[in-house]
This record gives sequence, C-alpha cells and structure tokens, in this order.
Amino acid sequence: MRGLLSAVIVAVLAAQNPLGDLSVGIRQVEEGDFSSAVMSLDGAIQALRAAPDPPAADLARGFLYKGVALVGLAQEEAAKAAFREALRHEPSLALSPREFSPRVIRVFEAARKNRKKSVLYPPDDTAKKAAGIGALGVAVIATGAVAAGGALAAAASRNPEPPTTTTTTTTTSTTTPPGNHPPILDFVVRPDPAEGTAPFPLTIDMCGTVDPDPEDRLRLRYRYDWGDGTTEQQGCSQTHTYVLDGGFRAMGCVTDERSVERCASTPVRVLPRQAPSPQPHPSPSPSTTPSYRVGWVRRLTWTSSLELPASRGQVVIDGRWVSYPGTGRADGVIELPDGSGGKRMRVEAQLVQAGGQGGLWTFEFEAPDGLSRWAGLRPIAGTAVRVTATSITFRLEGKPGERVAFAFDAR
Repeated sequence: MRGLLSAVIVAVLAAQNPLGDLSVGIRQVEEGDFSSAVMSLDGAIQALRAAPDPPAADLARGFLYKGVALVGLAQEEAAKAAFREALRHEPSLALSPREFSPRVIRVFEAARKNRKKSVLYPPDDTAKKAAGIGALGVAVIATGAVAAGGALAAAASRNPEPPTTTTTTTTTSTTTPPGNHPPILDFVVRPDPAEGTAPFPLTIDMCGTVDPDPEDRLRLRYRYDWGDGTTEQQGCSQTHTYVLDGGFRAMGCVTDERSVERCASTPVRVLPRQAPSPQPHPSPSPSTTPSYRVGWVRRLTWTSSLELPASRGQVVIDGRWVSYPGTGRADGVIELPDGSGGKRMRVEAQLVQAGGQGGLWTFEFEAPDGLSRWAGLRPIAGTAVRVTATSITFRLEGKPGERVAFAFDAR
C-alpha cells in the first residue's frame, strides 16, 4: 500500500510543472517564509527527480535555496545536507557575497569542505542568547527581496560583519515617516534552547529594546505569538506555559507605532511527560471481551475537498504524513499507536499550483473504528469560513503558495 501511495505521489508530481513550484519556493525564501519554502522546494525537487532527464542546474538551484531556508530556520545540519546535494549536481557552484549573507556562505562552504563543526555563528559572536532565526539575520537576494532578520541591529552592533543586503524583520504595510527610526529589538528567550517537558514555561524578554528617537521611547508596543494559538499584546517580557507536547515557533515583535514592526522568533520543542510504567494485567478468559492494549493502532481518516480548478495542494499532518491532493476529493488515513489520546495534531496545507481563481478547501475527519475521535478543531492560519465538530473549511484566493493551518486533539 505504501509503495502504491509513493508511486501515485511521484506520478502526480511528474505531471505538474516543477519549475513553477521551484519559483514559488524561491519567492518564499526571499519573503522570509522559510517553513513554507522548504515544503514548496521539496515538492519541486521530487517533481524534477521524477522527470526522465532532470536538469542538473534546476536541481542544484532547488537544493541551494532549500539550504538557505534551512539556515533561516537554524537547522544547520539539514542545510549542509541540502548544500551538498546542490554541489553534487553542480560541483562548480559558488555563492557571491553580493547575493548571500555571510552566515549562509559560511554554512555553504562548511558543507563543501564536509566540516562537522557548527559555523552558524562567527567564532566571536556573543549574540547567541537571542535565540532562533531572529539572531541569525539571514538575508537573501535574487530580486533584492529581504528575508527575516530578527534582532539584527542588536546583533550587528556586537558582532559587525561585512555589509550585505539591508535586512528588515517583518513585513507590515506601515511606512516609516521621514526622520523616524524603527526600534532596535533585543530578543532573549529563557530557557535557551527553548526545549523541555510539558508543562513547559517559556519567557520572551524584549526589555532591552531601545528606540533611537527619544520621543518614541514611551510609544513602544509589544506583541507575542506563542505558536500554539495564543497571542498577547502587553509588556516587554512575558512567560507562556505550553501544556501540550509538539513543535512550535514563538515570536516577539515591537513597534513604536510610527515605523515597521520588528520581530524575531525561536523554535520551541515541548516533550511529552513520561507516562507511568504499565501494570501487568491478567490474561482474559475466553468469555472476557479483550481490552485494547498498548501497541494497537488507532486509525483516523481524513478527506480533502479542494474546490479550485487546475490546482494542487500539499498537506503535512503532525510533521510526518504528507499528501499531494489535487482538485476534487482525496482521502487519507493516519495511524497512531494506542495511548496517544490527548495529543494535539497540527495540519499545514498550502497550494503548490493554482490558476488564480478563488474557491474553498474543506477538510473532514472520522474515526471508523471508534477508538479515537477528532476534537477541538481550531484554525491557526488562513480564512476559515466554516468550522463544525468534524470539518473545517477555508476560503482561498487561488494563489500559489497560499497557506492554511489548523489543529485538533486526537483522543
């Protein structure tokens, strides 16, 4: 069954336009949407590999920009692996300081020389306390677009590097008035790295942020997005407790209300609490109904209904299950080990091909064996127009790269 599913996925990818997907992924890198870029570029790379005679230059380009996105996500080893694949397809590949940041070039050259030691930070970088991609300041070029930078101004003052493309942090529609300067974000997380067992408290401290304009120092406003559906808009330091395990991205932003918003973020990993050791149970007698034991499998069925003409999506469930549904209806099954009740599941879906015509994307769920139920469906990203106990519907504009996300509890 798994082999058949893989073959279907490869066939779907091969029938589409991989170069279109590649351009979507590169644009997402340039815009700083690194997580979506990795998904798009992976789809483009798979489609290129499925072609009878895949062009080495396009494969090298796909792996190169995937590596840049992974540097932006602070995933150094995965970035090195992507860069090595790019070099395998194009051994003469070299990065120009005019086009890529020093940090990207350091990781790329370390991959070329097969160095194991981390080079994400320069040897004298003291800004490591500003966790996450905010402290990395990854800038990419191509069309002069800028990617996320986080606490770049503060980090640059402590550890100046050769000049590269000007880096900003976030993207709002606000323009900076003449003579106004945006605040210099100081982003600190405790603990660092942000990893622990649920319930896990995480503190984001931005109290070291300064504004070059004295008249704006009392105007600073702070915003927090903890990545689990919780947001706050008060104080320069906040602590949030994660009660469910999983991977999240916590973000802090500051603005003086007259200039662009400055943001930085950090990956958060929350581990499940250790379950108590199971107590032995007597074997059931022939007349006793057997109980469900650890090791049994829970089957959860999901359905995607994509109502956009000539479109194709990519769906990632809990970071593991990947599907590439096209226009119309597509079904899938998730298998979870017994004992996983209460686990929060996250679904990330995005359009990798679309014709620009708007429509709806609906996800429906059921547990046919009665062992598990879907509960607490709640949107995270995108425009949700309908939510029921067993389904959620989003309205889409029909643009490639458009993303929706939601969460639910398996119990």
